[in-house]
Amino acid sequence: MAKNSFSLRIFCSQRGAALLIMMLILVMGTMGVLLKGFSARKAQLRQDAATSEALSQAKEALIAYAVMYADNYPPTGAGPAHLMCPDTDAPAFDVNGVPLPPYGAPNAPCGPNAIGRLPHSITLPSGNIFPLTDHGSGVDQQFWYAVANAFVATPNAGVNNTLNSTTPGTLTLDGQGDIAAVLIAPGPALNGQTRPSQNAANYLEAGNVGGSNFVSSYPVNPANFNDRILPIRRSELMPLVTTKVAAEIKKHLDTYHTANGAYPADQATLAGALAGAPQWLTTNNWLATTAYAQISSDRAALVFSGCGITYTLTFGTTTISRSQPRC
Repeated sequence: MAKNSFSLRIFCSQRGAALLIMMLILVMGTMGVLLKGFSARKAQLRQDAATSEALSQAKEALIAYAVMYADNYPPTGAGPAHLMCPDTDAPAFDVNGVPLPPYGAPNAPCGPNAIGRLPHSITLPSGNIFPLTDHGSGVDQQFWYAVANAFVATPNAGVNNTLNSTTPGTLTLDGQGDIAAVLIAPGPALNGQTRPSQNAANYLEAGNVGGSNFVSSYPVNPANFNDRILPIRRSELMPLVTTKVAAEIKKHLDTYHTANGAYPADQATLAGALAGAPQWLTTNNWLATTAYAQISSDRAALVFSGCGITYTLTFGTTTISRSQPRC
């Protein structure tokens, strides 16, 4: 009887150990799956963060290009706020589908609300290179870019749109308008998308393919949407542009003050004081949108239609004060 009892204890002990080992294997397997999923999620979050940062940097570069446009293209007569056309040429690819350098450049002139890849850089008339971004080039996921027709500059054709603080942006995002341009980061190819390609539908989804009414999500079929989109709103662009215009006007008013002992007395005198100003002030109708007032012989104020910032100019200083940071 004792022998049978001892055998039973051994059997139970072995069975318990086997069950414990099976439970450990199951737990370890479950943990492995969870850790694998966590690692994949962590990698995706890092990639998303890198894409967001690259989009923000490209947006800053585009805004800087627009604000500095008159400095970089003086012969064209265009003023600040103008943007380049997208790259609409079909890129060359190697056998693995990776785009080959040299990378894209703007294709001007371009049509209304043009859409294409964001140029990687711009060769300025000076010969200097203005970089934008090469994010995603190695995996055929370059940023796409669309620009409202009124904000396009086409120096190759010698034609530029009249653009000032009253010019509305004609692109929309999720139903909200007054957008000058958008940047789109395409995700990996989804069902039905064939790459490499120059067709926007092989990179973008839903309303983003069309080129004017953009969306940041697709509730009807969220599994078939992976675009990341970042707008450049007119309200973001114009505070910097009007600051640039105010600085240009101040240079000529300071010259007038040196010759006459005071800033122009009124709006009627302003045009004469700006006779030597760059052509773009006239061609873009900036003077027609500028409300001018003399505060004193050494101080004056400017307000541009469509932007509620009051710029105060003071003779003898380089500082221009602003009543508020945004339009």
